[in-house]
Amino acid sequence: MAKHGAEAFVDPDEIEQSPPPEAVDLKLHFQTGSHAGQWGDFDERGVPHANVKGKKLTKKEKELVETEYMSAKKRCQHQLKAWEEWELRLNKAEKELGKRDRVRWAYRASGPSKHATLHIDELEDFVAKMGWEPLSPADLASFQERTASSSEGEVLLEDLRTYMATDMAMDFLQNRMDLFFGTCSVEAVRSPRSWRRKLEKQEDQQDQQDLGPLTDSSSSD
Repeated sequence: MAKHGAEAFVDPDEIEQSPPPEAVDLKLHFQTGSHAGQWGDFDERGVPHANVKGKKLTKKEKELVETEYMSAKKRCQHQLKAWEEWELRLNKAEKELGKRDRVRWAYRASGPSKHATLHIDELEDFVAKMGWEPLSPADLASFQERTASSSEGEVLLEDLRTYMATDMAMDFLQNRMDLFFGTCSVEAVRSPRSWRRKLEKQEDQQDQQDLGPLTDSSSSD
């Protein structure tokens, strides 16, 4: 429930489905609709100054088309303002979506369009949009392999959510373990007891060095 005075969140898809009427190009106003085929020549604004036979308009006809032009211009300005406000609402809703559902927002922002299905090649961009550090080659390969829903490499949003919520952490951990054991020899891996013995031996050697070489007291007589 929205807080008192706060604007309720509206999904950007819902806003996108209800755009305002298209603004009519004023230069085409007298060339389309009920005016189509009635006029023969137009000025730079698109206002006719001759009829279809090429005869110049009378004073009364000029007044009529000028009045209609001003009305059409006013409607066009209202339509353009409505489009501007609609786009602002849409952008605001998209930003709010990023706060409420980062995964869906990043998914929409990573593909060629907000409603396109992602491809595995676009998952690097998805990772960046999520605000994560770049994935290692092994992690990226796991991410791509485990989220691909088809042989074409498509990645569905719900499959992505499921993987992130279930197996992703374990897969990435396994990759780190594979890297560790692949670069570390067995001899270098010691148990806590082995490390303690090694440290004690090093301490004994250091103590002997601090004491210096032992001398025979009888030889000094």
